[in-house]
Amino acid sequence: MTADRSSVILSLSKDQPPDDTGEIAGRAFILKIWALYLALGLTFFGSLLLAAHDFPRPYDWHLDVMSLLAEPKFNPRAYGIACAGLALSGIVMLFFPRLLRQRLAATAPRTTAISGFFLYLAAILLFLSGILPGHVAGLGRAHEDFAHAYGVALSLAMLGYYAAALRLPARYQPQRLGGLPLIVIPFGGFMISRLSLMLPSTWFTPSGYDALRYSPWNRLSLWEWIAAIGTYLFLGLLLTLPEKETRPS
Repeated sequence: MTADRSSVILSLSKDQPPDDTGEIAGRAFILKIWALYLALGLTFFGSLLLAAHDFPRPYDWHLDVMSLLAEPKFNPRAYGIACAGLALSGIVMLFFPRLLRQRLAATAPRTTAISGFFLYLAAILLFLSGILPGHVAGLGRAHEDFAHAYGVALSLAMLGYYAAALRLPARYQPQRLGGLPLIVIPFGGFMISRLSLMLPSTWFTPSGYDALRYSPWNRLSLWEWIAAIGTYLFLGLLLTLPEKETRPS
């Protein structure tokens, strides 16, 4: 009798479809992650491109810094679009330190934690730069100051995440090598261009100093756009890592 009951239960369990609830939930979570990533790109780059479209004169990304798009004085018709986009992208960015910690903390817990702190700080500073338009009476240079601080915090965060990515197992070569063209070169070029302007003019001939100072590769606007695009692509590259499965082999 017991054997017959066991065989009936076994046959019924074989006829039942497999429980794929966990797999569906996992796919939904992955979709949410990439929806956040897309939202970050649309709010940041999308708003700046729309603001640049309504700029009073043709916007030159090689010469015009991003902050001009968020200043009522220089972009009276569309500065609100840029400011709203920066503020929203700051809010969306708050989700990313946790997502990156889930993927990198197993290999470099301390570096990932420090990088996460700077990314949280960068998100808050980006939000503040968005709600404070540049050069408004009574606010002084608040937008510009917050934007500069955001750039420093983001640089430290991304360089830290790249250092953590270098400790990934060998099978994650794209994530390990991707930081070189996407993070090190853009932020390195940005820092070199800024530091070169601090060199004494007496070290150069007048023509040499002018060539350095006005070089097309020595523009803040050029390097901040390159760094922004590189950061966004590097974040996407890191999001392709599996959660908590990146311990060194």
